[in-house]
Amino acid sequence: MIDTDDATLLAKQINELKERGGDLPSQLTVDDRVLARITDGIYRRPSAALRELIFNAYDADATEVVIDTGAPRFEYISVRDNGRGMDEHTLANLFKHIGGSSKRTHKGIELGTVHSEDPDLTPMGRKLIGKIGIGMFAVTHLTTHFRVITKRKGQSHRLIAEVWMKTWTEENLRNAPEDDGEFVTGDVVFSVEPASDPDTHGTEIVLLEIREQTRNNLKSSDFWENHLETTQATDPLDQKSERLPPQFHIGYVRKNEIEYTIPPKMPWADSDDDTQRFRELYRKVVEGTGTTTKNPDIEEYLDTYLGMIWLLSLSAPLEYLDENPLLFRGSKTIDFYQLQNKARSQAQPLTISKDETISEAMNLESNSPDPCGGFSVFVDGIALKRPVLLPDTLLGNRKKVRAENPMMFVGKVQTSLGTIPADRGGGGLEFEAYFYWNSLIVPKQNRGILIRINNASGVLYDDRFMDYQISELNRLSQITAEIFIIKGLDPALNIDRESFNVSHPHYQYLTKWVHAALRQVTNKLKDVGKKSRDEEKSNVRATVLTAIESHLNDVWEKKADALTSKPDIIIISDPKDGQTDFTEKTAHQDSELVFKLDKQRLEVLSRPPTQPPLTTIEQAKAVMVVLSAYNLLDEIPYIKQQDLFTDIINALSPELDND
Repeated sequence: MIDTDDATLLAKQINELKERGGDLPSQLTVDDRVLARITDGIYRRPSAALRELIFNAYDADATEVVIDTGAPRFEYISVRDNGRGMDEHTLANLFKHIGGSSKRTHKGIELGTVHSEDPDLTPMGRKLIGKIGIGMFAVTHLTTHFRVITKRKGQSHRLIAEVWMKTWTEENLRNAPEDDGEFVTGDVVFSVEPASDPDTHGTEIVLLEIREQTRNNLKSSDFWENHLETTQATDPLDQKSERLPPQFHIGYVRKNEIEYTIPPKMPWADSDDDTQRFRELYRKVVEGTGTTTKNPDIEEYLDTYLGMIWLLSLSAPLEYLDENPLLFRGSKTIDFYQLQNKARSQAQPLTISKDETISEAMNLESNSPDPCGGFSVFVDGIALKRPVLLPDTLLGNRKKVRAENPMMFVGKVQTSLGTIPADRGGGGLEFEAYFYWNSLIVPKQNRGILIRINNASGVLYDDRFMDYQISELNRLSQITAEIFIIKGLDPALNIDRESFNVSHPHYQYLTKWVHAALRQVTNKLKDVGKKSRDEEKSNVRATVLTAIESHLNDVWEKKADALTSKPDIIIISDPKDGQTDFTEKTAHQDSELVFKLDKQRLEVLSRPPTQPPLTTIEQAKAVMVVLSAYNLLDEIPYIKQQDLFTDIINALSPELDND
């Protein structure tokens, strides 16, 4: 049973509200001074706070999250999900043990917040994203006043908690009263209201009294005010140079004004439905930011609000805009390779039948079906999708590309980290990954690598590929990659979810693997490029030889004796002792011209050229045929023909003195 503590007593008191009504004042407490600091905000941007609420909904087995930001004024924000909701025990534990999450614990099994047989899973079998129990309090980045409304399926009432968080300073935290190691971080008032919809369930977080700084951030106020000041200035000296307004934005409404000061310019039409709106957003981002490094970053192309939507779509465990890359089938015109886990290995071709997926061919599990049936997020009527679309045709300037098709490299790892004890190494590590290459990655914000733990992420693509030190700037800009962590790495994830403890053994191992995988990818790209160049040279060479042969036939037909045939020119190395003396032409047919070259010199001159399409010998042979067509060799003794041929060879490719 759950220990009898403040949370148990609070749950009992909340339950009594069902009968007597009224309000129940209480306090929020944490179990550690450090957590008291954390509840005052650890996130750098509004999207991170909303991201944590989305993750909470996912962990509650929600299939849908609906966010209303109150744009363009942002006076309130509502986040509503259809998850399991909370009863009085779960709600009391939440507020009495901030940082003491019931997730991934046996307490969670008793509270019903985790799977009955595995505390690392949600009740319906999803892998949990959260672990610490501070996700809800990420909202302190946005406000100190919020309301929680929650309901379990089958219940005839809703539980409501009105919360006011404290803002801490080092001084008042140091002098704060401490009761058995607990610190008061805010006030909360609980209430219960009847519900006439027993089958509904879920939780709604309503953020009230949004911080002015947050509202200004979401409204891009600083930029618009500077822009208005500059554009309305009459004195040329006041017209400062500035960056241009974002291509797309939600407009700007000044404080206490009703009408738009700057009218909105959205990437979609008002008539577009929720799914089409995000597709249009993606399409406009690709068109505007994806082609060259000279194009603006997404932060400049979209305003803060639309940029927030993009960040949320990248981080949440959503369906892909088009198709999960690990579900690509062999029918795609993509060259597939399997990454090897041994040192100094080379990626091997991956054979996939037409109707088979990569996951089936490699027995992957990171893209297993959602046990809850799917997960959707809507922000102000926009259905978010994971903004990753990998075409199966080459993009950009095809003339500069050596490959025939895009390439995808797929790998998977299961390791116990060798001899490192679990208490120091963090236990086993399992992950799957793909590296996709195309001549152009669009949008350019997707160039790099993105790490997803339990299908969620808190960061943008890392275009430095975890500090890859080898200079491959051009090739790295043509690669996008995702790593799906199945087991481990969670302990290395910092509390803000936007960075890692780089000294953790899991992160160290992953870094080394990524760098080894990149070497396999770039080596294969170099190999494909070399083969393509060699094939191109071979084709050019064949074309030139055909043209030369045709020209020599024309010359012979016009200039030579009609009764003789064009000679075959034979090149041999100097004869050894005991072989025929080739000083007399009569040793061969009249239709042959035989020339001698030193064996070593012959080998050098016969090698394929690095630049010209023909070897020196082939060029010299063509010259000798032309001379023969003009009857210029008839009166030259055979031994002098040898000298002439050698002189032509040396004129075309002089033999340098290496001494």
